[in-house]
Amino acid sequence: MIHTSSSIGIAVFPVRCNTFETLIANADAAMYCAKQRGRNNIQSYAPGMNSVYVEEKVKRESDLHEALALRQF
Repeated sequence: MIHTSSSIGIAVFPVRCNTFETLIANADAAMYCAKQRGRNNIQSYAPGMNSVYVEEKVKRESDLHEALALRQF
């Protein structure tokens, strides 16, 4: 049996952004927030989501570098 879920991030142009790249980044940050809240979730972008997203991304990248250095793969 296969179970699927969806996490959706919503960003509105030009309300919280003024370029296509910012629109995609904001929607991505909202989607990441939706995933953190348990998946099967919809989140609209709010200021501050990008900082949380960036912090998590930097931590994950740091953890991967550490795991590589310790030959944990």
